[in-house]
Amino acid sequence: METARKIRVEIPDLPPKEANPNWRGHWGKRARAVKEFRAMAMYCVLSTMRGPFTTYKKARVEVTLVIPDRRYFRDPDNALASLKPAIDGCADAGVIQGDDQDHLKYKLPIVYEIDRHEAPKTILEFEELKSCPPHVWVIDEHNVGRCRECGAVRDFGALQEREAKASDIAVKRGRGSRKGRHGTRKSSGDSSKS
Repeated sequence: METARKIRVEIPDLPPKEANPNWRGHWGKRARAVKEFRAMAMYCVLSTMRGPFTTYKKARVEVTLVIPDRRYFRDPDNALASLKPAIDGCADAGVIQGDDQDHLKYKLPIVYEIDRHEAPKTILEFEELKSCPPHVWVIDEHNVGRCRECGAVRDFGALQEREAKASDIAVKRGRGSRKGRHGTRKSSGDSSKS
């Protein structure tokens, strides 16, 4: 896939602790915090992007959390889950078409920057991914193909080897007989237990 332009969204806060999946508290407090962070993300997009812009059909997002000190580090899974309201806010603003796996990929790991003067801040960088139309492969003498349109590389030699192994295994399984637990032959009509 070839990459194109980027949109940078800076949210002047970190994801709320209530958005963390491990947070235990009243559901109303969580809902309020998530709603506020989602609205803040949408506002930041709309204030940054002046004028019309194109919604990305497919994008990759790189996340940077600017924190004041090491105490704000989070478990990567929880940090990613707590960013859901920000991603939803960006989708509401029209940066991306959706936040499912067909439309959005995450560039991992999440980057942490320690900066007392800039913290707290959440930075989301969306990079548009353009998918190639059906690939036009040019295959060299080593069975390595390169797409003329997008530059994708695929090793067709290894692919052929894997397919040959898979077909050999399938043929061997088809020829062999079914054996019971003790190594004796079982016919499909045999009702005795072995």
